[in-house]
Amino acid sequence: MFTAQDVKNLREKTGAGMLDCKKALDETKGNIEEAINWLREKGISKAAKKAERIAAEGLSEAVSNDSNAVIVEVNCETDFVARNEEFKTLINTIANTLLNNDVNTMEEANKLVVGNEKISFRRFEKLTKTESQEFGIYSHMGGKITSVVVLEGKNPEVAKDIAMHVAAMNPSYLTSNDIPEDVLNKE
Repeated sequence: MFTAQDVKNLREKTGAGMLDCKKALDETKGNIEEAINWLREKGISKAAKKAERIAAEGLSEAVSNDSNAVIVEVNCETDFVARNEEFKTLINTIANTLLNNDVNTMEEANKLVVGNEKISFRRFEKLTKTESQEFGIYSHMGGKITSVVVLEGKNPEVAKDIAMHVAAMNPSYLTSNDIPEDVLNKE
């Protein structure tokens, strides 16, 4: 009905344990999408959100100055490269270059040249704040997950705490008005 590869794929999409994935596939007769929902409904994983993530190696980083922040994601072919200090330095260099220059599009950003490993500069976002606002930046798992928030007020500890919660919860929408009706009804 399902293979060991199906269990592995479900584990990668959901982060759930092997036995939980096997049970989910048993319960759903091998249907991956139904198994993701089964795991989510049982509270075993944040499967629906993780299923949409890119399955690639790489890291993210965020940097800021007085008025701007940049968050970048750079993917590579192997986890060996992602753990490499030179790769981490590269990501930091890219983030700071974007922050300190007038680079606002992926086309402009992709003009950067890198070495031998196939590197995919996946995405970046540049944020601007006012003097009355504060950036909160949080990086988790060595850059596997990074979040940036802009808060009204000048409390860096609260801003960082909220960024930490954003990284942990991985919200799909900013406000309740952003939630499509079909998703709202399903939840």
